[in-house]
Amino acid sequence: MLDEVDLRILEMLRRNSRASYSSMSKDVGISEAAVRKRVSRLIEAGVIERFTVEVDMGFKAITFVSVESAYPCLEISRKILTIDGVEKVYEVSGEYDLAVIVSTTSYRDANRIIESIRALKGVSRTYTVSYTHLTLPTN
Repeated sequence: MLDEVDLRILEMLRRNSRASYSSMSKDVGISEAAVRKRVSRLIEAGVIERFTVEVDMGFKAITFVSVESAYPCLEISRKILTIDGVEKVYEVSGEYDLAVIVSTTSYRDANRIIESIRALKGVSRTYTVSYTHLTLPTN
């Protein structure tokens, strides 16, 4: 069960995965050692899955993918993740089965990625929108 301190630590790490234990301890009002223990516990419990860097390569898009019912979404997701330029794949509810985050340097390269997704056996259709602006929370 996550308490208020855990939630505050997670929010700090979500905003900056390189936040120091020292700065987090000052912000939440507990010792640095206590922050370290909490972060370790959150990692062991699977709440924190990984620490990562978000990169802006110049062009980002979301491609929604419909998967034919004879093909498992997990199988298609794993194939899509092998395509260079695919950042993440989410299973979603609604009209489409998957949402694919594409990150690349150009619209032309994004088209190559999308065509690679469309060529996969089991993909029935796609719909792509490009990011025009991303607003992130301020620290």
